[in-house]
Amino acid sequence: SDDFEMKKAEPFIYKEAVKRLRVQPSDCFMVDDNVKALSAAKEAGLKTIAVYDSFSKDYEKEMRSFADKYAVVFDEIL
Repeated sequence: SDDFEMKKAEPFIYKEAVKRLRVQPSDCFMVDDNVKALSAAKEAGLKTIAVYDSFSKDYEKEMRSFADKYAVVFDEIL
């Protein structure tokens, strides 16, 4: 987000990142614990993996509702 001077909640960041990488959004994964960032990445067409964090635990149900995967521990991401 620093490269674009925007917050991670902006889908443009993810659309531009995949464009610069010359890949399809559906071939990319966004791994994060921030519900707004995950939602923006999903909106941009990326696959998303929500990660548990004590600061975002109140959003677990919401993240589980749209993320492709929800991980409580790192090994679950693999």
